[in-house]
Amino acid sequence: MIEPIKQSRPLHESADDKLNLVKAKDLAINLEATSRPSTARIYWEGDNFVRLGKSSVNCTKAFSRLNKKTKESLKSHFIDYCNEMNFGLRTLIDVIQLIAGASKTPPPFKFDMQWAVSALDSTNFRQKRVAILKFFMYWKDRFPTAITDDALIFLEKISPPPQHPCNVESDNPDKSWLTEEEYDAVLALTWQNYDETGFTQPALVRLLAMQYARRPQQFAELKFGDLKPNYNDNEAYNALAEPEIHFPSAKDKLAEQAFRTGKVEVHPIAEHLLQLLHIQRQQVTILFQSCLEIQLSDDDIALLPVFTTRQRVLEAVRILKEQLAVDVRNSLSDEMFHLMPLVIGRIISFKTNGGSTSIYDHSYDRIPDLPITPRTEKTLALSATRLRHTRARQLARQGVPKRILSHWLGHISERSLKSYYNDPAEEARQLEEQMSSGLIPIAMAFNGRIITSGEEASRAEDPESRLEIARDGRLSYVGHCGKFSFCSTTSIPVPCYRCKHFEPLVDAPHEEVLDALLYRQSQEQSVITRGGMRSLLIPIDLSADIRAVERCIALCKQMQKTV
Repeated sequence: MIEPIKQSRPLHESADDKLNLVKAKDLAINLEATSRPSTARIYWEGDNFVRLGKSSVNCTKAFSRLNKKTKESLKSHFIDYCNEMNFGLRTLIDVIQLIAGASKTPPPFKFDMQWAVSALDSTNFRQKRVAILKFFMYWKDRFPTAITDDALIFLEKISPPPQHPCNVESDNPDKSWLTEEEYDAVLALTWQNYDETGFTQPALVRLLAMQYARRPQQFAELKFGDLKPNYNDNEAYNALAEPEIHFPSAKDKLAEQAFRTGKVEVHPIAEHLLQLLHIQRQQVTILFQSCLEIQLSDDDIALLPVFTTRQRVLEAVRILKEQLAVDVRNSLSDEMFHLMPLVIGRIISFKTNGGSTSIYDHSYDRIPDLPITPRTEKTLALSATRLRHTRARQLARQGVPKRILSHWLGHISERSLKSYYNDPAEEARQLEEQMSSGLIPIAMAFNGRIITSGEEASRAEDPESRLEIARDGRLSYVGHCGKFSFCSTTSIPVPCYRCKHFEPLVDAPHEEVLDALLYRQSQEQSVITRGGMRSLLIPIDLSADIRAVERCIALCKQMQKTV
């Protein structure tokens, strides 16, 4: 059998033949090398949602069972939704974080009723239910299979989480406002740590928090231009007006939309804080000039963050150059240079000192230990929220009107201030102070136990407990002493009428004691006469004793009527 002749390859291949054997995909090498750099501040990197220069949200596990079409649709539509700014960016980041968190145990194959029910286990999910629902409605309008109809209806009907008691009014020593002793101890610790270490940034963060009770985000967004007048080296210029600090808002709707876009909260600033801010300004200026290798003008310095670190500055420079392709000199106001609010909060709570502003990248590793609070005999629990509650309560106790405190806190209404003025302890203190002049005489009056006979006395068997008063050469039996321990009172029982241990007889001649006291008091009030009883050096006031005996007589008469 003759085999068919096989076509053989030529012994010598030309260059064109070799090129034909190379496929196009083999030549697709680094085709994006000259593409325009991305200018997006939010994007997806795989299944990680990234906010440039900030934290990211890992959705890998949450999206692991979704089909590819659904997953890619969710990711692209979420970016579109963020760009349309239906909510503030911080709220939208919470939305994707909560959706991912509700999708981890177990990861869903689709967003259906089973997923929606399991999501209710998260209190935060229920708190953000409106923002989450609006995103799913937005997504479903553009991608009908995004979520099942019954799940969407279920999300619409979710009730808000139950209201928890306000920490302002709580008696929990780890959550409520700080006592004066606790506040003073934290203040002393802050200054002591600054004196020992010279670390300006953590000391300034804590002192500003204790003085103004702003939120960490407001401290994080501060720039040196927020000091008015702009605090520079021109002393004549600085003397033109009283120094102020202008805090960016954190809660109004504009502040939610973008960096430093909300209203401004203006406060006067004390000299000691102004001096620390001037030191911080010098350190941050040196840091930027070193990292950027440029000289900065006063206008440039006004754009710089009050709180930052060497690592933060270098990372921001890298992102601005490599990813955003912008001129760093013209981007000094960028939010990526600022310390993150989370770090500010940890500095306030003494969990860290934060990174360093030194050009040598020294870390602030000496974190002082918070004081022990007598209320729990444990380390004091401190947070920015507790300081805010404490400062507001302090001002309310000082009698600051609600409208002023509302403005001071940056609130748009006075309704949220009710908790700060609901202060039973302070009301009791003020009431005691106002009524003390009237209560003291009552407290000093008779409050003993009236007995009908000596047998009812607490120490009836003890003859030394018997009390008598001398009158007209005889002793009158008036009652007993119920105190078992030592008593220095003499046998004349006038002081006993003000003692809680005194047990007067109901039918004793207490009127004779009253007559003696009234006579003695009249001698003190009479004009000075030779041989008189009035004391010149130490005038005697028997009014408290008189009131006590009068009350004893009245109670004895009342008891006699009932017996």
